[in-house]
Amino acid sequence: CVFAKTAVRERKIPFEISLERSSDPFYSPSNIQYLEGLKRDIEAGNGHFAEHDLIEVD
Repeated sequence: CVFAKTAVRERKIPFEISLERSSDPFYSPSNIQYLEGLKRDIEAGNGHFAEHDLIEVD
């Protein structure tokens, strides 16, 4: 396997791993604000948790 040989020879994975937070919608300012609001609600005892069926996506 070329991947394994390269990783062993160079003592590192043969590619870079990076995350551009600006391109990930999870880190968007509006989502961060939404998540912080949920956190506040949970900490205040006002969080709403409901069981639901697993949503399958193709």
